[in-house]
Amino acid sequence: MKSLFLLGALALTAFSTRPASAHPHLWIDAAGTILFDQGKVTAIRFKWSFDEFFSAGVIGEFDKNNNQQFDADEIEPLRVGAFEGTKEVGFFTDIQINGEKYVIDTTRDFTGRIEKGLAVYEFTVPLPEPVDPAQKTLTVSVYDQSYFVDIAFQGHEPITLSGDGSAKCTIQIADDRANPIYGGVVYPKKATIQCPSAR
Repeated sequence: MKSLFLLGALALTAFSTRPASAHPHLWIDAAGTILFDQGKVTAIRFKWSFDEFFSAGVIGEFDKNNNQQFDADEIEPLRVGAFEGTKEVGFFTDIQINGEKYVIDTTRDFTGRIEKGLAVYEFTVPLPEPVDPAQKTLTVSVYDQSYFVDIAFQGHEPITLSGDGSAKCTIQIADDRANPIYGGVVYPKKATIQCPSAR
């Protein structure tokens, strides 16, 4: 089981050295919640659900008492050992404000759990300052540029809105045609937050 985990950890920490032609070796289903406060976006809460192979390695390594859950004393070792390495690529997250990419170098409120035998991470990406989506264009994408990890929005509503001022806003998800990966044949999905202007 130890070797199984190390293979999974390798996928999260060494993927940047893989050629762009490599097909995915690890799969993540992603979802997100755009967090509002007084009409402005302050952060994005993400949920990652992993494939069975990587999940088996992570669970075998970090569920020390084999109770099929990550207990409170197992969360920090999990974060350091099998999440923090993705910081090198911005946690697979591309956030742009008026077309300018926000360099993500920190997250908060990380937690992990086991759902139906699969490892699930949740964490929050704070914005550098509150963004008024009625005045600025805010977009969110998730992808691995090398395509060694296939991370993509999943489900009928992979991005939702929450908080004060979010009720009048909507999400539009479409292919990011300006940002192809995998030799130009794969287009990540881009979510655009749309809110009516008060003017």
